[in-house]
Amino acid sequence: MNGNQTYYFAHANLVRQPPKPIKPPSNSSDVYIIILDSVSASSFQRAFQSTKQYLEQKHSAIFFPYLNRVGENSRPNNYAFLVNERPENLPASPWNKFLGQGMDGKMCRDSIMNYDYIGKDFELAGYRTMIDTDWFYGLFEYPDCRGFGMVPTDHYLQ
Repeated sequence: MNGNQTYYFAHANLVRQPPKPIKPPSNSSDVYIIILDSVSASSFQRAFQSTKQYLEQKHSAIFFPYLNRVGENSRPNNYAFLVNERPENLPASPWNKFLGQGMDGKMCRDSIMNYDYIGKDFELAGYRTMIDTDWFYGLFEYPDCRGFGMVPTDHYLQ
């Protein structure tokens, strides 16, 4: 240590928003989508057994056991899971000559809000939405992509 004190706590203040014109049905549940980057589903099951069990038993969490990695880093995997788009080209195989066109280049230049981003569905249903990431660039911005191009949720902690 060089003698300088470093403050290392992050504080967030959520400002109350005006009521939404549409409210979710009274019997609807709160929805939290928790993504642990760089951890496969099978690794999570092995390394975080207690956490998985707690979330499932105490909070009725739903685990996605077959949600697999589709790209080399966070952005393509976010495209697949949160926007339902294939990020990268599919290679030809001996059984299929189809080269599926990946959307990474196009989506990188456009706003994610122009696509079927799952957060928009919750917004339209009247849910309050929030994104909080531990990464400066956010879900779709790295390295030089446009990302959302706007504040995409009621609360955007970035």
